[in-house]
Amino acid sequence: SQKDRQKQAPLLVVGGTDGSGTRKVVQTLTSLGVTMVSEDPETYDIHGDLMGGWPPVVSPVLGVTHGLDYDPMKIPSNIFNDIKSKLQKLLLQTEQDSHKSESFILAKGGALHKPLNAQASRVAYGFKAPVAMTLVPLWAYLRPGMKFLHVLRDGRDIALSTNQGPVQKFYKIMYSGSQNSLPKSSQGRAIHMWSDWNCQVREYSERLEKENKMEYMALYSEHLVSSHMGVRFKAIYEIAMWV
Repeated sequence: SQKDRQKQAPLLVVGGTDGSGTRKVVQTLTSLGVTMVSEDPETYDIHGDLMGGWPPVVSPVLGVTHGLDYDPMKIPSNIFNDIKSKLQKLLLQTEQDSHKSESFILAKGGALHKPLNAQASRVAYGFKAPVAMTLVPLWAYLRPGMKFLHVLRDGRDIALSTNQGPVQKFYKIMYSGSQNSLPKSSQGRAIHMWSDWNCQVREYSERLEKENKMEYMALYSEHLVSSHMGVRFKAIYEIAMWV
């Protein structure tokens, strides 16, 4: 049954800096038979309202780690226990929502529609939240063997995008106490955080994959929309084999 399969297959988390093209990735995953949970019919995101949203979870973590390559067990116990409790509630809710039909109401979760004869065998269910990339060490702790699909887009596009939510919400706390001179322009701060977040989460994820503690894939969103059919086919094929 689907429930028995979900107990054996790993959780999939899709993340990447805002504006990276994660929505297109979710559409590709559902077409390949992945059960993707969504709370937003427009963005396909999980907003984590039951946790009070993502900033109350992410900010305390970044306030002590100042990066994305960290050991969860070194987070102060009071912060760790609070964050752990919130994430466990979210995981319980997304698992329950994975058995519900697609929802077209904001903040009400359900599994996105997928082709009738398509069923990804190597994923229990997945969800997408760009900022979830900041919590990969915690996802790996809570769900050993989980999959992280890391969506990357050219950082110059991100820096010049009007979507600067992550910089506005997390830049100050991410670099609080930094002794290095920080960029003064908004574009400079955006590319600075883009570089640090993506490099650090990739280094962490590749290290844990070598230790067989999680599965990691980096995906360049430009490849999914490339005008070159060979590039586009290769990207979709690699995702298909992974899920």
